[in-house]
Amino acid sequence: MNIRLLCIFLLAISSFSAAQRCTTSVLVNAFDARTRESLHGLRASDFAASAGRRGELQVESVRPVFRNRVLVLLDLGGPNGNSSAQQTARTAMLQNAIEYIDEAPQEMPVAFGAFAERAVFTSGFSSGPESLSSSMQSISQRATGLTGNSNLTSALLQALAMFGQHRPGDTILLISNGDRPARKTKWNALAREFARRGTRIQLLMDTPAASMGDSASMFSAFTSVDLMDPSLLKLANSTGGVLMGFMNSEWYNVAASGYLLDIRESQRTKSKSWHLQVRNYGDEFGVTPVLFYPRQLPACSASLLASAQ
Repeated sequence: MNIRLLCIFLLAISSFSAAQRCTTSVLVNAFDARTRESLHGLRASDFAASAGRRGELQVESVRPVFRNRVLVLLDLGGPNGNSSAQQTARTAMLQNAIEYIDEAPQEMPVAFGAFAERAVFTSGFSSGPESLSSSMQSISQRATGLTGNSNLTSALLQALAMFGQHRPGDTILLISNGDRPARKTKWNALAREFARRGTRIQLLMDTPAASMGDSASMFSAFTSVDLMDPSLLKLANSTGGVLMGFMNSEWYNVAASGYLLDIRESQRTKSKSWHLQVRNYGDEFGVTPVLFYPRQLPACSASLLASAQ
């Protein structure tokens, strides 16, 4: 009888302990600081995570981002007015984006939105070439009529709502030069909403003029960050996202870049500050890693909620 009670007690303790542990999925971008190329092949043992006085966190698993939901959001805003030249430029930008998006990989759920003073979106996410092409053609006519300056903060809030229930890996790929700043209060409200929703922002700049030639390579925009509103860059970085270059045919690699880390720890009801680094990578390979990840580790009982710094 005593042995039976002991077994029941040990089982209860084990179950209680297990219930106090949970896993949070976190999106991380990893780059070589010198070449600015993505770091591939990282494993769970390569990462070291810590939080405050409680010390090291357990990185349980690491997997590449694959077939995540992506909403491509195109900035068509410009000076007030609707001259023939402005309309021609908007139409060209829109057509280029549609041609690129039509080449999305099979089974990658993709939605599309375009905005100026107001925003328009596809009805949902499409993961096959026929349904995606149909959605893009449907929105093309509505997007062509967009005019006015960019209302970026409103468009981002509407884009967030398109995802509904959060899934690890959810990403907004924002194509914008981000050079029309909003008020600080609007950025703060937007940062809080991204913290609550848990969606990453990856940034691409508008495709440069043909005269720029080879400067339109994927990572050339790292040298042009001074052209973009610092508040937008800060927001993207705080979600684990980063400015990745100019829009081109490899956009889907940007949208699905990085890793999903599963962090195992005790349950919490509040997010907390944490730190993530790659162990001994410089000593072994002569590479200095640069990581972009959510600056606040979300409550463990919830899915990823990327918080602003």
